[in-house]
Amino acid sequence: MTVDGTYNIKQSTPHGERSSRLTLKTDGDSLSGTYDGPQGEQPFSGGVVSGNDVAWSVQMSSPMGECKTS
Repeated sequence: MTVDGTYNIKQSTPHGERSSRLTLKTDGDSLSGTYDGPQGEQPFSGGVVSGNDVAWSVQMSSPMGECKTS
C-alpha cells in the first residue's frame, strides 16, 4: 500500500477539533514522517505498513503534559 504524501487531518480532542498536517514516508514495511499540529512539528519513526493497515504513534510534550497521537 502506498501512503507516502502529506495529509491535512482533523482530530477530535477534549479541547475541540484540531487541524494538523501529517507527512508519511514508507521504506518497505517501515513508516516514518512528521506530525505538525498545534504543539509544533514532531518527527516520528517506527511505524508499520502491513497490507492495507498503517500504524504509528507520535508522543510530544505540551504545557498540559505528555500527549500521544496514533
